[in-house]
Amino acid sequence: MIDLTPALNAIPAWTPDVFDALCGGGNWTDAKLLDLLSRLSIKSTPRNRKHDLDNCPFCHESEGNPAVWVKDGTPIYKCHRANKCGQRVFADLEALANRPKRRIINVLDLPKQYPTARAEVVKGLIRRGDVCNIIGGSKARKTFLVMLLALCVASGRKFLAWETVQGRVLLMDNELRGDDLWRRLEAMAKAMGLCWEDVGQHIDVMPLRGTLSDLNTIDSELSYLPPETYALEILDALYKALPAGTDENSNSDMTRAYVLLDRTAERDNCAVAVVHHTSKGSQREKSVSDMGSGAGAQSRSADAHIVLREHEDKNTLVLQAIVRSQKPVDPICIVFEHPLWQLAPDKDPANTAAANKKPAPTLDEFLATLPADPSPKKDVLALSKIKLGCSKDTIMALVQEATSRGQVVIAQPSNKTRPHTICRKKGQ
Repeated sequence: MIDLTPALNAIPAWTPDVFDALCGGGNWTDAKLLDLLSRLSIKSTPRNRKHDLDNCPFCHESEGNPAVWVKDGTPIYKCHRANKCGQRVFADLEALANRPKRRIINVLDLPKQYPTARAEVVKGLIRRGDVCNIIGGSKARKTFLVMLLALCVASGRKFLAWETVQGRVLLMDNELRGDDLWRRLEAMAKAMGLCWEDVGQHIDVMPLRGTLSDLNTIDSELSYLPPETYALEILDALYKALPAGTDENSNSDMTRAYVLLDRTAERDNCAVAVVHHTSKGSQREKSVSDMGSGAGAQSRSADAHIVLREHEDKNTLVLQAIVRSQKPVDPICIVFEHPLWQLAPDKDPANTAAANKKPAPTLDEFLATLPADPSPKKDVLALSKIKLGCSKDTIMALVQEATSRGQVVIAQPSNKTRPHTICRKKGQ
C-alpha cells in the first residue's frame, strides 16, 4: 500500500485567498466589474444581467457577441468569435488593465536599449522588423516574384539586384492550393540551379485558400512561435486577410491592419511582406507612394513600399521602391522568363508602358464625334468609343461632363420602343 501522507501534507491549506486565486476571485461585484471596464475604456451595454461589449478588446470585433458578467461573485468574460478569442478568459481582461505603461526614454539612453541595428534580410531593401508592401496590377505575376524572394532568402542567393542574408521563410498563401504551391516552388528552385531538397528545408508554407483566416487569426497563430523562427514571413495576398468589416478605402481601418502587421514583425523579429494590388485604371500619373488599392495609409505605414509598373516591352516590369530608413533605391527593369523573374540591366526603367500610352480624349474631341442631328444614343456612343480608342467608362464620363455643361442634348422619346437620342447642342 502506498503512503499518501507526505503528498497530502504538501498541499497548501485551502484558505479563501488560495481559493480566490485559483478560481479567479469570488468577491466581484457588478460595480467592480464596471470600474474595470471604465479603466480599460471599454464601452458596454447592460442586458439580461450581462454587459455586452461594443467590441472585443482582443479581436476588436463585435460579431462574437463579447460580454462580461458576474456569477456568484466570480467574473466571466466570453467572446464567441471563431478565433483564439474563444479561448480567452476573464484573467486575460484583467491582464490588459495591469499591462505595463508606455515607457518614455531619453534619447541618450536609446543606444543602451537598442545597441544594434536591425539585421537585414534583403540588403538595402528589407530588414527584420520591417513591414514591406509588394504592389502590382492584376495578373502581374506578383506571386512568382515573392516566391523568388522566398527562395533567394532561404538559400542566401541574390534577389534581383540585392544581396540577401540566408534565413528561414514562411509563405502564407490564400490564393493557391497546396499542390500548386510546391510544384511552382520546386520548378523555380530547379530553374535557379538550387537543390530543391536543400532549399525546401528552409521554407514553410501555410496554405490558407478556402479558410477565413484574417490578420487577427494569423497573428494569433504565429504568436506561439519562438522569436526569430523566421527571417521573412510573406502574406499573399493582403486583401483576402483583411478583418471582416475593414474598408480598404478607410485610412483608420488600414492603419489598424498595419498595426497588426507591425506587431507580428516586432514580436517575431522578422520581416513581414504583404502582396497587394493596384487600384483600377491607369497608374501613369501616380507616384510610387500612391500606388496600391485603397487608402494612403497602406503605403505610409510600410517600411518598404515596392511597386511594379508595366514597361513598354512585353513581359517586362519596372520595379520601384521607397524605403523608410535606408538609402534611396534606384528603379530597375525585370523581365519574366518562365518560371523566373530576371534582372534586365539593358532596359531603361524610364520606358514605362504607362508613359507611352495615348492620353485620355478631351471633351472637345468627344464632342467632335457626335452628330449635329439627334441619332440613336447607343450607336453614336459605340462609334465614339471606336474613334477615340478609349473605354466605355471613359465615354460615359465624357457624356456626364458634356451633359453637366449643357453641350449635348439627350432625348428620351415617349414611345418606349424608340431609342434614346443624342446630338451636339447647336453652336458646339
